[in-house]
Amino acid sequence: LVIEQAEYDLPLPEMNEALVIDSSVQYNMLSASYSALGQNGHEGAMDVLAGLVTDVVLTPLLRDQYGVYSPKCTVYISDDGGMFLYTYRDPNIAETFRVLDDLPEIIAGSGIDQETLDGYILKSYAYYAMPQGELSGAVNAAEAVLKGRPQDESVTSMRQLKQLNLEKLADYTGLLEKFS
Repeated sequence: LVIEQAEYDLPLPEMNEALVIDSSVQYNMLSASYSALGQNGHEGAMDVLAGLVTDVVLTPLLRDQYGVYSPKCTVYISDDGGMFLYTYRDPNIAETFRVLDDLPEIIAGSGIDQETLDGYILKSYAYYAMPQGELSGAVNAAEAVLKGRPQDESVTSMRQLKQLNLEKLADYTGLLEKFS
C-alpha cells in the first residue's frame, strides 16, 4: 500500500490577521511555529513551559483579575505545530495583549523554584507515560507512521523532561519573546 502525499496550493494568511465572525464571543490568539521559535520541533520542556505560563500568569492575571473566560498556553505536537497563547470570551483585549507581551519578564520574575518545576515536569511526564489500550496504541502507532514521526517520540520527550532544570527553563522562557 502506497499513500501518496496530497499537494495543496493555498494562499498564506497575512501576519497578525484578524477575522471578523458573526459570534457573540471573541477568540484571540498568538501563535508561533516551531521554526519561528527557532526550534527543530517539539521538545518535552515546551509542555512544562506551557503549563507554567497558563498556571502562573494567564489564569491569575487574565482569568482572575481581568475576567477572561478561558486563557491558555499550549503546544501542538506535530511537525508543523508550535506554541499557542489564546483567550476565549475576553472582555479586555488591550490588557490581555499587554500581559502577553510581558510574559517573559513575568515568568522570569515569578520566583519558580526547582520543587515547583519538578511538579510540572512530573505532570508532563505522567502524560507521556500514560498506559494505552490495544486499540488506542494501534491508532497512535498508525498515526505516527502516517505523519512520519518516530515511534519513540514519547520516550524522547520523557528523556528531555528528566533533564529539565531551572537554568534550562530560563532558556525556554526566551521562546516567549518571539511572540512579541
